[in-house]
Amino acid sequence: PNTRQKRLRWVAVIAVVCRLVCVAVGAVEVKIVKATDNGHKAIVTNLQLSAGLKFTLHFKRASLKVYGLDEATIFVAPRHQVQPGGAASSFQFDAIMTLQATPTQSDIYTLVDDKGVTESRVIDGVEGHSEIADKCVGGTLLSLTFAGESFVFCNSAANELAFAVGQDMDISIEYLADPTQLDSIQVPSTANEVALDCPSISQSSHPATLWTAPPTRSLARATMETLTSNRILSKDKSACACKGAKKPCLFVHGTGEDAAAPPTSSFSSYWGDVSSPCCSSSTFVHWDTVSQGWDDAALQHEFCKAAADVATQSSSGVIGSLILVTHSMGNVIASGAIASNVCTFSNDVTWVSLASPQQGSQVANLLQQQCLKEGWSNILKVPLSWVGYCPPARAYLSLQHQSTVNATEQAAFAAGQRARQEHVSHAACGVSGFGLNSIYSAPLAIVDKMASHASASDGFVDYNSCSVGLNTNDFGGTSSKHYVGPLNHADLSFRTGDGWWGDNRKPLKWFQCLL
Repeated sequence: PNTRQKRLRWVAVIAVVCRLVCVAVGAVEVKIVKATDNGHKAIVTNLQLSAGLKFTLHFKRASLKVYGLDEATIFVAPRHQVQPGGAASSFQFDAIMTLQATPTQSDIYTLVDDKGVTESRVIDGVEGHSEIADKCVGGTLLSLTFAGESFVFCNSAANELAFAVGQDMDISIEYLADPTQLDSIQVPSTANEVALDCPSISQSSHPATLWTAPPTRSLARATMETLTSNRILSKDKSACACKGAKKPCLFVHGTGEDAAAPPTSSFSSYWGDVSSPCCSSSTFVHWDTVSQGWDDAALQHEFCKAAADVATQSSSGVIGSLILVTHSMGNVIASGAIASNVCTFSNDVTWVSLASPQQGSQVANLLQQQCLKEGWSNILKVPLSWVGYCPPARAYLSLQHQSTVNATEQAAFAAGQRARQEHVSHAACGVSGFGLNSIYSAPLAIVDKMASHASASDGFVDYNSCSVGLNTNDFGGTSSKHYVGPLNHADLSFRTGDGWWGDNRKPLKWFQCLL
């Protein structure tokens, strides 16, 4: 995935790791309901007495990697707060994570007093990472669900958490007795040697999508029940295999592409590093989706031709064996072609519908309003080709919301909805303009606020428009038929990869494990 798009996430990541430690500390308040003593009090005591902890995150899925790294190391230092009179109060943490962006540059992410800072430094060399232990010799396995992720922790014979194993990520934990072993955790200064003053990272000060788990005390009571009984968590493999027969895959993009070109075997600027174990081949179309609307006959015929060319065993306008993946306006191009009888799908077509504006989008209406004023601000122009430019081009005008267009256009939307409802296999919808931290987050969050969406949206398409005609009970996490989560329109093209934490923040994993 594009590393620039992931750069903004990491301060939130180390905040989550600090909360992970706080969960264990909070476990001291968990009421023991069984006689089994698994050392939970000693675990907490050892955490409190440690000079610091060294967490090494080991990524099992390519979509979680940044700068191509398989690991990330986070140093966590306790920050004891003292009440008046000298009594110990809450137990909190500062942290620092360094990622090597290039052989000569390190990106540093610091969390001090709940304030996050990022900086880049020129370096002379690269330090290695220790390898994770692969056995819990003499220890106890404890299961924990944290931030939407399931882990098996190894509690050593000395009642120290040695490592954790998850489906997508492993974590090795090292207790540091000497404070000098910790990386220096301090707030960077300006050129005038004035420390940067950043706002605190809290549940109320940043989008809920960055932290959707309950507060520490509630989380401790709810999820650290594992410290009252010894349980082993069963886990699936980190890589998914195809459950059925492989088929050729056709990827159809949405609005914003103004240069038509022959199909290619990759399209990373739009789709990122998307792949599926069920694709026998991957074909990416390149169409003009600026000057042509989704309901233009020429574009619908172009879709049917591409689908027939890629699929196997197509005949007489019937698309044969194919995995069809459509994003944004690509969905309504496909459903419009079926509704207009340009072509039809056989029972061997598997259709994965992503961020579909089946009822249009209020952002297209917003575009027209903005063009009557001063147009988009500069922050919105570059990364948001979906929202269009002034004057509004044909593609964006065709996507004005169904409730605002004439009867003929409303009927076209309704016919497309029926076609998708009949033929779609799986769908994914986003409900956060901010989504995964990326260069698209701020602009899409702004558009989300400006548009008059009828329901939660991915910034461009609201949930009602994306899910219309589908059983909303089928929407869920990575093991569900349909997927929904705090993702934005860009995230659902897979170009921003997966989030580190949360089953509802892994669209690429959902797709790769789906079929």
